Amino acid sequence: MAWIIGLWCALCFLVMAADERVWADPMMLLGMAVFTVFVAGMLYQGYLWQWELAKAIANWSRRALKGNRAPD
Repeated sequence: MAWIIGLWCALCFLVMAADERVWADPMMLLGMAVFTVFVAGMLYQGYLWQWELAKAIANWSRRALKGNRAPD
């Protein structure tokens, strides 16, 4: 998963860096860095949410196959 986040950040960086106005303004550079970190954080949190959901479904399936009900 880390390589996907790294590739996404690199793509965002390259797209924004293609505009020469970004390099002329320090605030634009700061904004580009903040945006890249924000997107990486969103991807990371999304990944964690999907992992937790997958574990919950796997546990529910395991209990269902064993004939055990989930506690109410």
